[in-house]
Amino acid sequence: MSASSVKDAGNTRPRMPVKVPADAATEVPARRARVRATAAARGVPLATIITAVAVVALAYLAGKLAYRLRDVILLIAVAGFIALILNPLVVYVQRRIPRRGWAVAIVTVWAAVVTCNPRRTAAAGSATWPAACT
Repeated sequence: MSASSVKDAGNTRPRMPVKVPADAATEVPARRARVRATAAARGVPLATIITAVAVVALAYLAGKLAYRLRDVILLIAVAGFIALILNPLVVYVQRRIPRRGWAVAIVTVWAAVVTCNPRRTAAAGSATWPAACT
């Protein structure tokens, strides 16, 4: 079986030729040729123009995406900064406890206790818990 007979197997009606105006077939290539000729006449290749427009559009879309995800991006940045600050302490604790997971857990609990210590905040003039600890 040929490909055309398989494609036309469900179609029982005879095919009718479709009339296309003569100028419709030549209109699209002529327009493309005109655009290419105009770009070439100005000394800027069409591919360069399309690439520049695509880069601007992608930069705009990336900015909109970053703006929508700004809260998540901020949390990730703060978490990374805290991890960089606490890493030397984790390495120090890991020298005494060979498992890094336990060292991270100990440092995390220590950081939470130091941050949320109610006596330390009361001594500083605030009798309430810090906002980060509630």
